[in-house]
Amino acid sequence: MSAEEKKSPTAETAENTPADKSKNPIHPIKGMMDTTLSQDYLKKHDIILKSIYNLDKYEEEMFNIKPHYELTKISNKVVECTSLEEEVNYVALEIIKLLNKGIDINKIYLTNVSDEYFYTLDKIFSYYKIPINIPYQYSIYSTKVINDYLTSGKIDLVDPTKTAITKKLLNILSNISFIDEEDPLFKTILIDELKDTFLDIPLKSNAINIKDLYSEEFKDDEYVFVLGFNQEVLPRLEKDIKYISDNEKSEVSLYTTNELNIISKNTLTVVLSKIKNLYLSYKLSSPFNS
Repeated sequence: MSAEEKKSPTAETAENTPADKSKNPIHPIKGMMDTTLSQDYLKKHDIILKSIYNLDKYEEEMFNIKPHYELTKISNKVVECTSLEEEVNYVALEIIKLLNKGIDINKIYLTNVSDEYFYTLDKIFSYYKIPINIPYQYSIYSTKVINDYLTSGKIDLVDPTKTAITKKLLNILSNISFIDEEDPLFKTILIDELKDTFLDIPLKSNAINIKDLYSEEFKDDEYVFVLGFNQEVLPRLEKDIKYISDNEKSEVSLYTTNELNIISKNTLTVVLSKIKNLYLSYKLSSPFNS
């Protein structure tokens, strides 16, 4: 599942033979799904898969993998909360109970936490004095260091308090150095890169951490809280509204919407069934969809 797996495809790769493109036109989508070329590339490299679930059909073919779903009924109680704040408060109180029993705080995790939870988690966990690492992302674009650079064009290489941001700025400038600084495109790309580059937030030791439900493998002595266990959030259901329709998917190595939804439900069942100490909760409303 989430254990790291090295996989070397074993399928034989067909010989590449010249083709008359006028006689054998390449399907615009099939061309992107050429697993023969992909397998030939993968055979020359070590590939680490964090999870063998939720792969599309062409990816399964590429890695020569067919996941087996051992479905087990999930009997855990699902706690209903009227609001996001009530749900976070419930989770905080349950964590306090675990801590009072002597459970190591480093073995307690939150999962399925979207950014709509961040502010409330910060507020309520701070109130109960429960340390937590919340993955806030602060762009360097809004910092004074970057504002000064964009205004003056100068970089302060002396002030040690600016070193971390300055290094990120220099790295961006190095990556786009092939563009003439006088070209209007230079500033456009620079600003986009600055907005997509984030500050490094130091993590607290001995704190609750937020993990990805699908890519982590939790041990039997760890406690996992799945928040937002709402219908259409978990499992996430697809709709046939993507740029490749289900009719086109049937012609190539892509799962249809219905197949993806079945896989999503089965994957979630498998993932949850492997967690020994599991807490499920959901909210009826939040400030974003009340």
